[in-house]
Amino acid sequence: MIRQLIITVGCAVAVMLVMAPLASAVQMTCSGQAESFLSSAAAPPNPIRTDCVMAQSPDGQAFPVQVKNAKIGDKLTCTVKEGKAACANVGGAPSAD
Repeated sequence: MIRQLIITVGCAVAVMLVMAPLASAVQMTCSGQAESFLSSAAAPPNPIRTDCVMAQSPDGQAFPVQVKNAKIGDKLTCTVKEGKAACANVGGAPSAD
């Protein structure tokens, strides 16, 4: 009986340790962008990629980030650690600042 209880408690602790980093993820909104341009002499420059450079949290705090192929208004999933935000475009690969 004690062995079964120890196994159950051990599994519960293991699940909590695995899930703890995921619980700190916050959904933010891209609030600033930078565009990369492809220029040629014959045509005006056209943006080839927009990158999100600022993310705003639901409580209004702004964090500098670097998320490729994201534009203003895109939803980002971010984790904030020691004042730095690491974000990913929803459905995209993570990119750290």
